[in-house]
Amino acid sequence: MAASAVYGRVLCFMLAAGICLSQTPVPSRPLGFTYISSEMPKVVLEIFYDHLCIDSKANWPMLKSVVDEYDIMNKGIKVMIHMTSLPFHHDTFFAQRAGVLVRRVDPMQFTDYLELMFANQDSFLSGAVNMTEPEVQDKMAALASAKLTISKAMMLTAFTDTTVDNEARLAFKYAGHRGITGTPQFVVNGVHTPDVAGYDKGQWEKYITQLIMDTSLGKDEL
Repeated sequence: MAASAVYGRVLCFMLAAGICLSQTPVPSRPLGFTYISSEMPKVVLEIFYDHLCIDSKANWPMLKSVVDEYDIMNKGIKVMIHMTSLPFHHDTFFAQRAGVLVRRVDPMQFTDYLELMFANQDSFLSGAVNMTEPEVQDKMAALASAKLTISKAMMLTAFTDTTVDNEARLAFKYAGHRGITGTPQFVVNGVHTPDVAGYDKGQWEKYITQLIMDTSLGKDEL
């Protein structure tokens, strides 16, 4: 066999091995924060937000009011929130790590933390231009501890704990794996649906209601 042919086979093997090793790792538990969930949901809505994304901030109050109504009526909906760190928001990965810690310590406080970060976005966008990374971390920890029942010392561990860092990185990789390129974006019943990102409250209510009422997926279509 010619040397060039041997080299070609070796190169192909190495590339294949590299592709396998670079696959998104499988988490030990499902990612994301379950905001609400019926026992047997017919509609599973996955929301992808960034803590420092102004469009995520604008979207959340409206969408929250919609899904809360379906939850109260027990209409068969599950809503999961996935946080991802967009690279053009400089300090958002710190916010992501702090959010991972909040979910670990007390998941019930996560939406409070999310809304706190939305309300204080300017402090970590234009307001943090001249701050060092330790200063940003200290400010985030102080802000969270003043609002939540989690101490500042505990919040600061988010920036030194390697397992928190790994989980935050995995969340970013998971979003990319699902085809998420920005925020807010949505996956509905497993399908990435970019068009719904611009929906208002009425459009969301109509869309979800149609899915709940739809009985077209019968045995012949499974």
